[in-house]
Amino acid sequence: MLLRIKVVLFSLFALLSVGFSQSLMNAFGIGSPASNFDAASMGTSPMSLLPSFQEGVSISNPVTWSQLHYTYLTGTYGGQQSEIQSGSIKNGRTYLQQIQLIIPIKKKYAFGLSIAPNTNRLYSIIGVENLVDDGIYGDSLTVRKSVSGYGGIASLKPSVAFPLTSLESMAITINYLFGSSRGITSISIDGTDYIQKEQDIYSGTIMKLFFHSKRLNYKDYGIGFYLSLERALKPLSVNRISHQPFEDNNESGNHDGSYYSDFPDLSLIPDAIQSNSIGEIDPFEIQVGLDVNIRPRLHILSEGSHWYDRGDNGHTVSVLNDKIVSLDQISFGLALFSRRLPSQILNQFHYRGGFFAKQYTLYHK
Repeated sequence: MLLRIKVVLFSLFALLSVGFSQSLMNAFGIGSPASNFDAASMGTSPMSLLPSFQEGVSISNPVTWSQLHYTYLTGTYGGQQSEIQSGSIKNGRTYLQQIQLIIPIKKKYAFGLSIAPNTNRLYSIIGVENLVDDGIYGDSLTVRKSVSGYGGIASLKPSVAFPLTSLESMAITINYLFGSSRGITSISIDGTDYIQKEQDIYSGTIMKLFFHSKRLNYKDYGIGFYLSLERALKPLSVNRISHQPFEDNNESGNHDGSYYSDFPDLSLIPDAIQSNSIGEIDPFEIQVGLDVNIRPRLHILSEGSHWYDRGDNGHTVSVLNDKIVSLDQISFGLALFSRRLPSQILNQFHYRGGFFAKQYTLYHK
């Protein structure tokens, strides 16, 4: 089954705290992939491969950073609303998208360092109440199951860019993934909650290569070709700590002691069970884009990407026993950049517009 998701996004430059709201997509696999947009890309494409910050520069593509005139420190805070195809489930969230330092060197080289969320695992799924025969006294029990979780994966990304020829350049980004999330499973029987808590710890390393060529042209149109490839140097591993279930008599949601203490007593709790490498995520991604300069300052931008997970057991870390195995994206945009030294106020602004589409595929559907 394919889940088609309509996404409405906005971004603002800001250095603000992070906040997430709940989404069903966050419960699949290691969570919903975060969209690490820079604000300038929002008018044209979600992939941020093509120049949109200014003419010839994308904040999210290190191969273009050598065209910057100054060192930049940027932060992006944004929001997203998603709707599952049936229209019956809508979710929104706001989040810190990226904090980034970029240092151009002699118009040829560049270095950058950024930190951004990689996936989000904030979710809450509450089942319907069911009447179950107790099998002994002929009574009916009211039973309801719910699952929830929070946390996610962050990424630290150093990048370096350098020229290959006078018309080609290249950049390398190493993405260090780290983080943790917590999951809570609760079964309510006639108003009494029985709770089990788990903690997942993540680690992995991903390399991404960027390539840019100015060799292409058509008539008087300059064409910039952009390519990026991503693969895992160390697949993302998931280690899990499972705590013993308990009866939440005082309705605190935590296993604690009080006058009406939870069961079993804190002194009788067995040690938590640690399971190493219960799941593994091995991503591969290719992105391709064209930047066509049709008039001075006016560019047509088009790009597409395909991401998929080559790991075979990542679904096992999900409360839904499923995961996102592929994500396809395509976009088309138009950008009119400002003049270098504008004399009129209207020429001091960048104008951008475009559309994009995303399609997710799940492991079991």
